[in-house]
Amino acid sequence: MSLADAFAPVEALNRAIVSRNTFGHLAPEPQKKYYGWVIVAIGIGGNSIIFDYEFNGLPVSPWFAEDLDEFSFDETANKEIGLYKFDGWYMKFKNGNFHFGGGKFTKGEIK
Repeated sequence: MSLADAFAPVEALNRAIVSRNTFGHLAPEPQKKYYGWVIVAIGIGGNSIIFDYEFNGLPVSPWFAEDLDEFSFDETANKEIGLYKFDGWYMKFKNGNFHFGGGKFTKGEIK
């Protein structure tokens, strides 16, 4: 075990505390559904790019950005090139988990 490995849990906790103190006022309210949409572009390399989104009443925060990135990556994996839209809702739970529901990614036309 290296010295860095020994301090990793403490560093992670310190970063979480700093993030909460800095951005805590932007955190999604637990157990509240935020309705909205996301548009994701799938490129020629299969990578997903969040093109645009809007969720009513939801402030932009590091927690939402991380959840949205994970969700869009998981849900658009192995899809063909194009634009996809998700219409539904987002909810953050008290334990830190999240859920997007009420819809699915559907492919749109590129005009």
